[in-house]
Amino acid sequence: MNIFRIVGPSIILALLFQAPLAAAKKSAAETVDFSILEQRAAFNAYLTMSERGEVLKYERILEQAASDIRAGRHLSERQPSKLDPHENMAAIRARGKEMIEAAEAVQLEAQTSLVAIYETAKVRASEAAIAASRKYNIELPVPVDYDEAFAASAGKVLQSCWDADYEDILFDQVFIQVNGAHVAASSAQRNAAYDKLIELDGTRFSVSVPQDIELVQKDGGAGYAFKYADQAENSKHTALLVIEIIVPELGSDQGLMRMGAMDLETFELVANQVLPVNAVQDLYEGLQSTASTGAEMVESAETPSAEKVAEAPSSESAPETEVPVEATGSAIAESGRTHFMPSSLLVSDPQHTIDRLAALPTPYVFQVEAGAITDAGRAARIACLLESTLFDNSKLKLSAGSFVLSSYKGDLENLPKVLSDAILMLEEDGNAPLESYKFSAISKASQRTIEIGTAALEFPGENVAETQTTEIK
Repeated sequence: MNIFRIVGPSIILALLFQAPLAAAKKSAAETVDFSILEQRAAFNAYLTMSERGEVLKYERILEQAASDIRAGRHLSERQPSKLDPHENMAAIRARGKEMIEAAEAVQLEAQTSLVAIYETAKVRASEAAIAASRKYNIELPVPVDYDEAFAASAGKVLQSCWDADYEDILFDQVFIQVNGAHVAASSAQRNAAYDKLIELDGTRFSVSVPQDIELVQKDGGAGYAFKYADQAENSKHTALLVIEIIVPELGSDQGLMRMGAMDLETFELVANQVLPVNAVQDLYEGLQSTASTGAEMVESAETPSAEKVAEAPSSESAPETEVPVEATGSAIAESGRTHFMPSSLLVSDPQHTIDRLAALPTPYVFQVEAGAITDAGRAARIACLLESTLFDNSKLKLSAGSFVLSSYKGDLENLPKVLSDAILMLEEDGNAPLESYKFSAISKASQRTIEIGTAALEFPGENVAETQTTEIK
């Protein structure tokens, strides 16, 4: 009787190693957790190309082992044949059992190898999940002098505009934001900023100053648009620079500089840089007022110094756009915190809602709003940082609508609070530390609200949560 004909060549070699394989089977069965193989589909995306090849190899081995087990069972269950009633059935059935044991040992070895591969992939999946949970966390760099930060950020913003095919880039003003309101810097500071931009622009000649730029209501009342004296008939694909310094109070030496650009027609952000800055006192000299219109920058020879402006009493009859005199620093002091500038921003989005919103077939343009936060200085700071990390680390489309409404509303009445399709609303989180805020997405059309998560500020010497952050570039 030919054994090769009965059991097949694929099993003969396995039979030779039956004893050691059986021992290995017992040892592996006692130490290896095979449950991960039931979840393998969840980890396939984390396999390397080499591991994918190994998985295919072991899957083929398992298929052959399953075939051999079926063949062994057929032999072990064989009944005497009428054609050969004297056939040694005991020997055939014994060989069938040996085939099953050998194939099961091979099967176990292949499964054990697969477990090792998928355990490695599981670690990668866990690391990816941790990274995703920290995706929007940012660590603020050490503050640098305003002039240095301006030059570095302006170069990046202009390059981003050029990369996006914006050939016309408008520079209007440098704004100081205090307590949520914007005031224009002096003509000297405006000219210094323009000189630096022209230097960086070089021979492209893409940067220009619009004359008498203002925000106007479109014909028929269908939205708002910018208008200026030298505007071309076809001004599409023109960018307007967004430059603001957020300070806790007038006279403060430190602030948060935001340098960006928005599409003049849609108000969508096309570039954005945020940096902590020092040495901003010069920006307060000869402050201009935006009280008459959002575009008209009237320099007053009698403008008091920054210290006098900060100390002046508030007036109930003052225009709405007048620079607020209450210092946000007082609220910080009341909390026992001496720092205006946070060291990091920690964003929690447990359901990955931001990515889901960015992947919608018809994407929304979101305007970050923090008007529900009672302290306007805190609101401006958290809104600026959240907008910064979303611009850098997500695919959401963001609107500069808040900046437009605060800086250019002028004499316009009944302006909407939002110039975009949807809002990312920041609110105080009553169940969290003072500097933690919850935020959600709100559709402007349907008013449907989707909760996203929280945004918390961490300050020097404090530890809101042990985390890993990404430094702002």
